[in-house]
Amino acid sequence: GFSLAGVPVDLEDRPRKYPGAFCFPVAVPADVRVSVRIASPHHLVDMLYHEFGHAVHFAGIDPALNLVDRYWIHAGAHETFATLFEYLLAEPVFLAAQFGLDDAAVAALLAFARFKQLLTSAWHSAAALTALDAWLEDLSWGQVEARFARWAGAFTGVAVPPGFARLHPYVSALSIYPAGYVLAEARVAHWLRRLRGLGGQRWWTAGPAQADIRERIRQGGRVRFGF
Repeated sequence: GFSLAGVPVDLEDRPRKYPGAFCFPVAVPADVRVSVRIASPHHLVDMLYHEFGHAVHFAGIDPALNLVDRYWIHAGAHETFATLFEYLLAEPVFLAAQFGLDDAAVAALLAFARFKQLLTSAWHSAAALTALDAWLEDLSWGQVEARFARWAGAFTGVAVPPGFARLHPYVSALSIYPAGYVLAEARVAHWLRRLRGLGGQRWWTAGPAQADIRERIRQGGRVRFGF
């Protein structure tokens, strides 16, 4: 039920343009844009739902809020909205109704979604804990590499060369941003239970569930997720 008519979408394929999709909250909530460069078709669908989830969120924030509450939104908050919209692709009824997929195709996508959710959570948890450890313990770079290898191995069961930390965009910057993705995963799991309680298995079509989403979007940085 959200309108994306007011969200400009840049589809031009330019050299060095970021592959996939990315949301730009230029002037919240009046000017929110999405950039798209088609890369992996399957992954692009996930990214589109995620990034347009960001767009719906930023464009729906109450314009009367002060600048801080419109812009200073923790990663664990705004990633929750994007993750909720992305996980429509893990709702069997939505997949069948929206894309006309048969039972076998739906089952395959649900299995992939579960794998992706677990792997992504494990990978982001390793990155987030490494960055947090680095700041809290004042780790040297060699210690950071070893810590990331330890966390990644513990969570994924795959041996990671210590030097791989240099290639990880968040770990190499010692950014705690991945903690926001981990929080979002946990919050969405609880939120979906609430939304199904409000609207059943087709919660995205139900007025009470839609109202719950819209009200949390409207609050901007003041939002709280107490389920």
